[in-house]
Amino acid sequence: MDLVHVKSTNIASVGHEKRSRVLRVLFLEGSMYDFEGVPAKLFNQLMAAESKGTFFQECIKGQFEFKKVNPEKERKTMGMNKQQREAKKREAATKAVQPQPAAAADQPKPEAPAAAPPVPANKQTTTFEKLKAAWAARGLDLSKMTATPDGKYLDVIVAEGWPLIMIGASGGITLPEIRSYAKAFEAAVDGLALFQKQQARDAKKAAPAPAPKAAPAPAAPAKETPTAKKGKAHQQIEQQLQSASA
Repeated sequence: MDLVHVKSTNIASVGHEKRSRVLRVLFLEGSMYDFEGVPAKLFNQLMAAESKGTFFQECIKGQFEFKKVNPEKERKTMGMNKQQREAKKREAATKAVQPQPAAAADQPKPEAPAAAPPVPANKQTTTFEKLKAAWAARGLDLSKMTATPDGKYLDVIVAEGWPLIMIGASGGITLPEIRSYAKAFEAAVDGLALFQKQQARDAKKAAPAPAPKAAPAPAAPAKETPTAKKGKAHQQIEQQLQSASA
């Protein structure tokens, strides 16, 4: 199968057989895998994708059966002519129907199943790892942190009292409990401080207004002293005398 070199951070080249619907992927670290049942349309979409690794992770990895390919064995097989390949197939079929002797204790163990191809990190995971690194740099205790996928978002709670932080599949961050912030990543890193300031403002607005001060009671009239009373009586008598003489 002819392979085409692609520009990717983890995939070296890919190839596709339209008739057998086999997609072959050669990774940069050297391993090669065949994915069975991949339609030509999906292969064309992979080649047209801006990020080959992301498209492979989201649309191919885990969707199709795969097997590891031995490049050396593949080269030897391709070097045989048609008759040699047919003879090799008949030989393999004959061995399959013949009874196999019991494995001796000193015989080498069969090879372990091929490991799954490496999974490229998606944008959601990348954002989460960046946030964890920023929190750790600030000395935060992340032992009680929870990260729960809900099918669309990764819901993150750093610790008790922290606001909910939602990371989307594209790596975007949303803080639904904080009403206003300029940059989502920085707001997520300082989530606790922002949330506490918002709660303090809300508590201040909700506090009842102070009651108005009561007006001071009018002062009681001063008590009349005996001397004042006597002077007042003399004044009244004097006024009467003046009236009588007039």
